[in-house]
Amino acid sequence: MDDRLIAIEERMAHLERMLDEASAEILRQDRLIDGLVRRIQRLENRLAELASGIDDGPEPGASFIP
Repeated sequence: MDDRLIAIEERMAHLERMLDEASAEILRQDRLIDGLVRRIQRLENRLAELASGIDDGPEPGASFIP
């Protein structure tokens, strides 16, 4: 019975290590995603700033052609 108990304890310890590693990886991925979201938001803001400076109207002095 002791051998079975030792085997179960070893397996539980192994599973706990795997869970810790998986949790750490999830946290790393979460930080990566947060960083990517912030970068996308900065790029969107920059694009909006650039787009706000673009005038789609005709050039001054150009004749109007319907």
